[in-house]
Amino acid sequence: MRKTGITIALIAGLMIFGCGDKKKAEKPIDKPKVEKPKIDKPIAVKPKAEAPKAEAPKAEAPKTPGPEVAQCEKILSKSWTTIQPALKMLKIADPASLEDGYKKSAKTYLERCQLLPKELRDCLEAADNPVSGIDTCKVNEGKKSNEKLYAPDLRRHIKLFEIKPLDKKRAKKILAGLRGRWVNDWKAAKLHTTWKIKKTGEVAERRKGHGGKIEQRNFKISFVETNRMKMHWTETSTQSYIFLRAGRKMFFASGNLVYDFFPMLNPKSFIVRDSGDYIVYNKGKCKVVNETGRMTDGKCKFLKIKGKRAFKATWQYPGQVFLNGKPRMLERNYYVIGKNLVHESLYVSGKYLKK
Repeated sequence: MRKTGITIALIAGLMIFGCGDKKKAEKPIDKPKVEKPKIDKPIAVKPKAEAPKAEAPKAEAPKTPGPEVAQCEKILSKSWTTIQPALKMLKIADPASLEDGYKKSAKTYLERCQLLPKELRDCLEAADNPVSGIDTCKVNEGKKSNEKLYAPDLRRHIKLFEIKPLDKKRAKKILAGLRGRWVNDWKAAKLHTTWKIKKTGEVAERRKGHGGKIEQRNFKISFVETNRMKMHWTETSTQSYIFLRAGRKMFFASGNLVYDFFPMLNPKSFIVRDSGDYIVYNKGKCKVVNETGRMTDGKCKFLKIKGKRAFKATWQYPGQVFLNGKPRMLERNYYVIGKNLVHESLYVSGKYLKK
C-alpha cells in the first residue's frame, strides 16, 4: 500500500513538472507585422522658365539705288534711240513695238554696266552711239568673257534671208533635175568628191582625200525648205545643207551654213551677210550694220577675181583691233552667179559640176 502511494505521488509530480514545461513552451507566436505601403508624396515640379521669344528681324530699308543704276538705264535708252537707223536698214518691221522687249532683254547688260568705273560709264553716255562706244571706249579691254559688256542683240527680229517651207511639186522637180554624176574638186583641201544621184534622191558618194585615201558611203537627199538641201545620213540622222542650183550643169552645196548665198535682184541695191554683219549696198555706197545695231561705213565695188565677176566689201568698226593692236579690218568677196552673190568660201569649197 505504501509503495502504491509513493508511486502515485511520483506520477503526480511528473505530471505537474510536465505541465509547467508545456506552459512555458506554449508562448504566443508574434504575428508578422504588415507594413503599410508608403505613398510617395508628389514632388512639386517647378515649370521651366520659357525662353524669351526671338524678335522677328526688322525689315531692312530698301537700299537707295546708286547713281550708276540711273546712268546705265540712261545709256541703254540712248542706245535704243541711236540704233533706229540700223533697224530700218535691217528691215525690221514695227520697231517701236520692240522697245520694251529690247530693254527687258538687257538685264545682264545693265548689271555689268553698273560695275564699270565711272569714267567708262561717262564715256559710254557721251558716245554718239553707246553700242559702238563699247569698242571706242575700250570698255572690255582686259576683261574675261563673263565680265564683258555686250549690247542686246536683234537677231530674233531680223527676217532677212528667212528660210521658208518649199512647195512639194517644186521640191520634186529640183530632185529630179539632179539625176546623174556630179563632181566637186576642192583643190585647196586636196579633196575630190563624186556623187551619183538617182531621181529618188539616193546618193552614192566616192571621196578621194589627201594622200589618195578613198572613202565611200551612201545616203539620201530631199528638199523641204527654200535654199536648203536635207541630208539623210541614216534613218535617224539628218543635216541641213546650203543649196543653190546655178544652171543645168552646176550647183552649190555645203554643210557650213555661215557660207551662204544672197539674191541680187537689183545690182544697184541689195544686202549680203557675213556671219552677224549685214552689208547694205545702195547706188555705189555701202553701210555695214551688225545684229546689235552697231554701224559703220564700208567700201564696196564690183571687180573681177581670176576672170570671174565678183563683189568686194571692206569695213572696220571703230575701236575694234586684233590681238596685235592693229585695226580689225574685214574683207569679203562674193562671186556673181546669175542673180545671186555666192560667198567666196562656198564658191571654192561647195561647187559641183555635172560630168
